[in-house]
Amino acid sequence: MQAVYAPFRGPKAVTVGHRNAGFTLMELMVVLAVLAVLVALLLPALGRARESGRTLQCQNNLHQLGVAMQIYSDQAGNYPQDLVTTVKPMMGMLPSKGDPVGIWRCPSWSTKNEILNPNLMTDVRRRLGSDYEINWDGFGNVRQGGTSLGLLTSFEGMKFGAMRRESDIATPSDMIAMGEMWSVRIVAARTQVISLSLATPESQYVFLRHQKKANMLFCDGHLETDDRKSLISMSDEVQRRWNFDNQPHHETPR
Repeated sequence: MQAVYAPFRGPKAVTVGHRNAGFTLMELMVVLAVLAVLVALLLPALGRARESGRTLQCQNNLHQLGVAMQIYSDQAGNYPQDLVTTVKPMMGMLPSKGDPVGIWRCPSWSTKNEILNPNLMTDVRRRLGSDYEINWDGFGNVRQGGTSLGLLTSFEGMKFGAMRRESDIATPSDMIAMGEMWSVRIVAARTQVISLSLATPESQYVFLRHQKKANMLFCDGHLETDDRKSLISMSDEVQRRWNFDNQPHHETPR
């Protein structure tokens, strides 16, 4: 008898139910919710990172201005009266050569971070030509026509005395030389758009542009980023760091 072999057909195909590729509405909502949480977590961190970069750029600006101020002081024998007119010519002596674009402007400047009327501050900023200024007045209830406590020796209305010498500064490491501030007297003298009646006991307007902190350059050349409490308060520790004699002056009449 001849053997007959049936062809092998393999296992019987089993039909398995399947769906079309893609997300259901519920799955899509879950994915979107996860993405929203991730964005909420990352955005503040990215914002802080960007602001840290701007803070460093601002510090670099002040460092270069401080070097130029030192060059001026060495040549003139006293501190400069203001940044734009007396320090700017020194910029060509810096290692970077020339007047770097943006060195006069804080990258974090915004009307949201300024004080008084935003339109007024924008006008003053344009006229001053710099977001930084020198510590003219110091901190204390100084009298019109009296001795200044800052780097300016004296003033009488809009008549200003000489600037101090480096040897006049009692503690250079604890006296603010310049930073993110405007002196009311400087603004009034150079722009004629603000009145001395806006002067405060400290006579300086400090701008907290970096996460509610401000960059300050001290007379010895070091930089600090401090909050308002460390810069403007009636404590002896804070007052003395603005004054050439490193002393608070609560007793000085206005």
